[in-house]
Amino acid sequence: MKRTGICEGVAACILATIATPALADSDDLLPAPVPDVPTMARSASGFVPPGWEIERTARGDLNGDKRPDLALVIRSTDKNLIIANPDGLGADFFNSNPRAIIVALNLGARGYGLSDVSTKLIP
Repeated sequence: MKRTGICEGVAACILATIATPALADSDDLLPAPVPDVPTMARSASGFVPPGWEIERTARGDLNGDKRPDLALVIRSTDKNLIIANPDGLGADFFNSNPRAIIVALNLGARGYGLSDVSTKLIP
């Protein structure tokens, strides 16, 4: 499911916690696939599709209802996308797996409802 909107509103908060150096010009990068994320979950981990993991989590009231909503950064775990860096500059390996931002709103006793997913904001 591809959705856009509220992710752009929380992107600055998430981006500040995961600054990563770019290894290629943005024009050289292929678009990341948008993961198939469940529309409802009881917890943050319930929004993580198979083959992905939570990299960062933030909580805060995003819609003014005084309940803590979720903003997650998830990353694919494909070992084939971890690239060796033999030239000695920087880390020995670079994880080129795509990331996605997930925003979920707190629905009280029903858990969390998916508001948005984006792979456009996180390199």
